[in-house]
Amino acid sequence: MNYAQPAPQAQMPARLEGSTLVVQNGAAFPDVCLKCGTRHAVDRRHQKFAFVPMWARFFGPLFQLMFMKKSEFYLPICGTCNAEWKKWNLIAWVSWLPGVLLFMMGSAIGDQAGGFIVMFGMLALLAGLITALMLRLRHVVVVNKIDATSSWMTRIHPTALQVIFQPAAAAYAAAPQGMAYGAPVLQQGYAQYPQA
Repeated sequence: MNYAQPAPQAQMPARLEGSTLVVQNGAAFPDVCLKCGTRHAVDRRHQKFAFVPMWARFFGPLFQLMFMKKSEFYLPICGTCNAEWKKWNLIAWVSWLPGVLLFMMGSAIGDQAGGFIVMFGMLALLAGLITALMLRLRHVVVVNKIDATSSWMTRIHPTALQVIFQPAAAAYAAAPQGMAYGAPVLQQGYAQYPQA
């Protein structure tokens, strides 16, 4: 079997800024779970991200739509981490329900007690949503910024970062039989090479 020589490490379409991974939009990741670092039973999670600059959020939905940037990836995530990601997405979506129910119940009562229930419902809505979103951050990959070419990702396991940036020789040696796994470990998919 013939393999192409690994490309220079400098061609890798990713870099680190502190603990933030800056990666080309749509790039393919190596088979390592981004959340726990395992290399076994890794699936691909189709994930879309959106980013709106903070200043645009103060000018209403129209500005947010105008300046929103999007990216999408097939992220390598093991079954356990994917289940946690789904669970915390669900918790974040339903966390506002108790506050809304209290708000509606207080509005229906209508007297002074109802006013307290409405106020408590509003506080419960905010507290529940903020708490759920903060806890969710531990179980998902977060994108802090997107531009025309790249996404800034955080909450990635250190082992996954090591695999992404491992030296070219190690990446080449770790290639599955019949597959090229050259220096740009984070590349636009693997290339299949014909048999000699």
